[in-house]
Amino acid sequence: SLIRIYFSKSDPKSVGFCRSSQSWRQISNSASMLHSADVAYVGDLRDDKIHDSFNIHEDEITDANERYTNIVTVKTTGPAGLGVVASRSFSPGDNVVSAKVLDGDYPNGAHSIQVDWDKHIFMDLPARVINHSCDPNLVIQNNDAGAYDFIAVKEIKEGEELFLDYETTEYEVNAFEVCMCGTERCRGSIGGFKKHGDEIKSLYGQHIADYLK
Repeated sequence: SLIRIYFSKSDPKSVGFCRSSQSWRQISNSASMLHSADVAYVGDLRDDKIHDSFNIHEDEITDANERYTNIVTVKTTGPAGLGVVASRSFSPGDNVVSAKVLDGDYPNGAHSIQVDWDKHIFMDLPARVINHSCDPNLVIQNNDAGAYDFIAVKEIKEGEELFLDYETTEYEVNAFEVCMCGTERCRGSIGGFKKHGDEIKSLYGQHIADYLK
């Protein structure tokens, strides 16, 4: 699906995107935005100002899907955009995805993940586009590559989307506050481990980021 990216000419740091003409989500701290109905790109922002989280090219998706053939597939899963879907069934304890680090000193952003108190990284696909749920079918474990392994925590059937609870890695989440995962266990908000730490420890035990233990 088409991602419409909007840039403000007056404020190049103001960046937002949407997947339809009816809605858009701002992902910067600025309130200065351009609105448009059916265009893919607006404004004169230089290429080097485009955040890397938008820079997911088809060849990167193809490469990930080839590496994980018959394991998982990166694909559009709904209005939120890309997600990861199981290409076969998994049992609890199975290591589904092992992430590698593409950038070990990455700014906190839409597709970064936190591995230490002051350290975010940029992972490879498919891990980077695993979506959030308050009732996930994956949990995390720090791996030797400096990133995370994503392990099945329940039975996963072929064709099911894979989910992670973002509060198991992120101490504080500021990009969005309201959770819309729609599960019975939904906490209603995503504030990070800082907000729900006791509950997160109770739910996941040792399957949280090492720095949060």
